[in-house]
Amino acid sequence: MTYTQQQIDCANSTDLAEFLLSQGEELIKSGREYRWKAHDSVTINKNQWFRHSENTGGYPVDFVMKFYGLSFSEAVDLLLNLKGGEIMRNKPQESYVEIGFDEPESEPEFVLPPAAEDNHIINDYLTKERGIDDFTVSVFESCGLLYEDAEFHNAVFVGYDRNGIKDRVPKYAHRRSTTEKLKMDVAGSDKSYGCWFVQESSDKLMVFEAPIDMMSFLSMYYGTSNWPSCVALGGVSPKAMQRILREYHFIRDVYLCLDNDEAGNRACEKIANEIKDNYCVTRVIPSKKDWNDVLLEHKANPDFDYMPEKIALSSYEKVSVLQMKDIETKDVDFLWEPYIAKGKITIIQGDGGIGKTTLVSRIVGCLTSGRALPGMNSNPKPMNVFIQSGEDGYADTIKPRLIEAGADIDRVKIIDETEYPLSLDDDRIYRAIIENDVSVIIFDPLQAYLGDADMNRANEMRAIFKKLCRVAEETNCAVILIGHLNKNNSASISQRSLGSTDVFAAARSVITVAKLNNDNERRIMCHTKSNLAPVGKSIEFTLSREEGFIWGEMTDMKIEEAISGKRCSSNEDDTPRETKTERAMNAIMELLESTGDMRSTELEQKVTSLDIGTKTYNNARARLTEQGLIKSYQAKDGWHVKLQAA
Repeated sequence: MTYTQQQIDCANSTDLAEFLLSQGEELIKSGREYRWKAHDSVTINKNQWFRHSENTGGYPVDFVMKFYGLSFSEAVDLLLNLKGGEIMRNKPQESYVEIGFDEPESEPEFVLPPAAEDNHIINDYLTKERGIDDFTVSVFESCGLLYEDAEFHNAVFVGYDRNGIKDRVPKYAHRRSTTEKLKMDVAGSDKSYGCWFVQESSDKLMVFEAPIDMMSFLSMYYGTSNWPSCVALGGVSPKAMQRILREYHFIRDVYLCLDNDEAGNRACEKIANEIKDNYCVTRVIPSKKDWNDVLLEHKANPDFDYMPEKIALSSYEKVSVLQMKDIETKDVDFLWEPYIAKGKITIIQGDGGIGKTTLVSRIVGCLTSGRALPGMNSNPKPMNVFIQSGEDGYADTIKPRLIEAGADIDRVKIIDETEYPLSLDDDRIYRAIIENDVSVIIFDPLQAYLGDADMNRANEMRAIFKKLCRVAEETNCAVILIGHLNKNNSASISQRSLGSTDVFAAARSVITVAKLNNDNERRIMCHTKSNLAPVGKSIEFTLSREEGFIWGEMTDMKIEEAISGKRCSSNEDDTPRETKTERAMNAIMELLESTGDMRSTELEQKVTSLDIGTKTYNNARARLTEQGLIKSYQAKDGWHVKLQAA
């Protein structure tokens, strides 16, 4: 390979003291110069050298050729690799033209050096001179991570594009001389691979500078035990480690085992700062300069303390994950099957003045006194109940109704709101339930306990009800929310629940109370939603001035039948009360009447969540626009829809 003058100049600008230190050589400070301990007549001053015994000297390329026996191309390539010269070779063409040099050749093709017939020379070198055990050496060789080259009998450490031994391609190779202190990457090696392997049974990654350090560490601390994942960077550049972390997401713990010198310690600090937010990083410090030094000292001196020092550089809190196999199944525990379940949310809804609170008072009367409710086969055990009322007074309305309903007043409690109003996401709810052994908590009405949240905003309701559901489940307390219906009498019952659809969705059971056949005294409670059991029968009851509250019969009547006085039919020939488009129109008007103005995307999401198709929604919106009932306009945050002013 030929090099440009610019590349040769770059190679010759290498600091020779840094180069020799990177090769493991020892230098002696002598004034402004360094003396090379292996050749004491050689002095080093920045990028120049001089051999006093021969009265010769020069620059780094000549130095490497003379003392390391490399060719001119090999010497330049080694020095450029150490200086990041690959960046220079990748500069665009015009940068060379401007300074008058010829265009450089392309990056050299990466080719592994030919292998020797056997590995006996490197085996002797690694086991006898380096002290690495036979098992570690044989594993590296059998996995193709290590072999002996044919020409120089160097130890060649190989890095591949993938883990394992099938269908892999070598991307990196590092040569280590068995006779000289020479170590260098093979031309064209990709530093983002290094010499590495991953154990998918372990979430640990050990990071080293050189492959021999990695082998020494494994030989000393693991032996034949299960090895962790390891990578040798081929220096201190973290590229190979970064690639492994990108590709193997199960790795969570990174152990930085770089050399105990200025370069290694500085690199560990930099790497830790880059990955500390996503990994648990530990600095593992060898008690000597590197791990092979530790291994050799340990073998020479059995009393030598070879255990490394560990320093936590960052901690990472792993995401808590539950195993489905560890979750014990359990049956739904009902207070009143199938209407009200323990640990779940139930909504009781109806028009204002329909008798919702009176019905709830009767339910509380039975639960606190241990009397059976309609459909129960036995009397329940008396239980404690919280009642939070945001509309009716406790003294003049709630308590008299409870007494009339036969409630055990000693078991009815109230969370004090004198100083601080209560909301559904208040932490006091959980504590009060636990401290008072409460089985049921009632909020009447729901709208009074939302704090500053907007009932029509899905994101705000979702957060509140997620927390409330968790409180209910953790305390096994039934939560009953009493809510009003909107004024859209032409819409179906499922469309008349106030607020975001997330409110209706959070409830596992919904009971709707209505007048029966428009009778002023007769009422019916219909089970209009049930996620935990088949829908229960509807239950009639009477509210009269003379006799008060009287339970009636249980019936299969649906809420639509109760309101209209007509029996519903599943006959396909029956004419529906409203077309799909009319239903969508009613839903749009209902939402806009409650908010006045909505983003177009939010309106569509809410309407289509009611089992209304997008095409039907678009037709309904177009018809309402034609009728002059709604209007669209563009705001800063997108298109909005609002009611057309009369």
